[in-house]
Amino acid sequence: MELTVLLVLCLVIFIAYKRNINTGLLGIVAAFVLGFFILVPAGKTGLMVPISSVAGKAKLIISGWSSSMFLTLLGVTFLFGIAKVNRTLEILTKKIVFLVNGKKSLLPIVVFLIAFVVSAIGPGPVNGMAIVAPIAAQIADSEGLNPFFMMIASYAGNLAGGLAPITPSGFVASSYAQKGGVDLGYNLLLNMFIAFTLTFIVTYILMKGWKADEGCEVKPQQTVEKMNAVNWFTLGVIALVIMAVIFGNYNIGLCALTGAVLLMLFGAATEKEALGQIPWGTILMVCGMGVLVNIVGYAGGIKYLTDALTPYINETTAAPIMLLSGALMSAVASASGVVMPTLIPVAIQLGSNLGLDPKPLIYGIVLGAHFSCVSPFSTVGGLALGALGNNVDKQKMFLYFLQFAIGSTVVGAILVYFKLLLYF
Repeated sequence: MELTVLLVLCLVIFIAYKRNINTGLLGIVAAFVLGFFILVPAGKTGLMVPISSVAGKAKLIISGWSSSMFLTLLGVTFLFGIAKVNRTLEILTKKIVFLVNGKKSLLPIVVFLIAFVVSAIGPGPVNGMAIVAPIAAQIADSEGLNPFFMMIASYAGNLAGGLAPITPSGFVASSYAQKGGVDLGYNLLLNMFIAFTLTFIVTYILMKGWKADEGCEVKPQQTVEKMNAVNWFTLGVIALVIMAVIFGNYNIGLCALTGAVLLMLFGAATEKEALGQIPWGTILMVCGMGVLVNIVGYAGGIKYLTDALTPYINETTAAPIMLLSGALMSAVASASGVVMPTLIPVAIQLGSNLGLDPKPLIYGIVLGAHFSCVSPFSTVGGLALGALGNNVDKQKMFLYFLQFAIGSTVVGAILVYFKLLLYF
């Protein structure tokens, strides 16, 4: 049965791509079929869902719809949609292009650095992505750059600085390690910085980022315009939202919604214009697939994959297997809320049992959990999809992000196996 649900997950993605149907819609339907008709009460088969009532099964299925994910995507896209409607993002983008003297080849690097700084000073990967992704998307749209490339630049920058000690993710990893008597120091941040800076560099090379200037006739001094009062007010509200998240640790979705409503009250955009910028299809895609992935996890699909790796753990393979385990869990659960609190104590105990230094195992878990978080099933990947404009093929981007997550995880595991990635 565990293998069946995994195959259903793969089949849904394949059919959605081939038939050009919203993946989230198919995911909800597949979750309904699995939840009601295949995963039967444990008392009858000894397998799967220990819920006998129709209401209980419905509750299980619906619980996969992440209200947190929905609120974050809604709030952030609503706020930055207003900034797009009143041309604040457009003017800000032109100013960034002006600062690099019109060199498009430098723009991905600038986005990477902005994302690194924003994430490292407190918000962490998720909130940092929510802040930087809309700017990266606007730059891609206005300057004719590859939107996928710009999202990866934003993602890599956020993750390169996302495990700083003052960030929520960095604090969670360090605190759980300390409970087990392991002091990670700054090595965790160093590992993340090396891994995701390398990710950006390799992506830049593969995407031939330096060729963006070929045939470019941009004259930045002619494209910059002054911001009006509405633009400055919009930037001020966005700045307040960012400060509330960084210094007040408030929910990014709620803060963004509050900021969006405030902007509308003062006439920064009309309700119709603002709501038209919300990518409802993307939100349905991300949250809908979350419903299916929840059923897959509940049915034991992810545990099945993780358990399949366990017999192969030894001194050489422990770190890459922990990386793969972290990646698999992160595909269906929060890296900070579930993966690291669950697997870091396991890594410490495993290190003790095998006579190994637990630090490389912990680094492997953290890297794996964040390599896979760019998948469209996760919050970071969902934010990247949500930030892209309506002129971008979201179904194609969905597959690109999924492929990138799988590919980077596999490559990361190989590099860890040959001790080419982890610093310890």
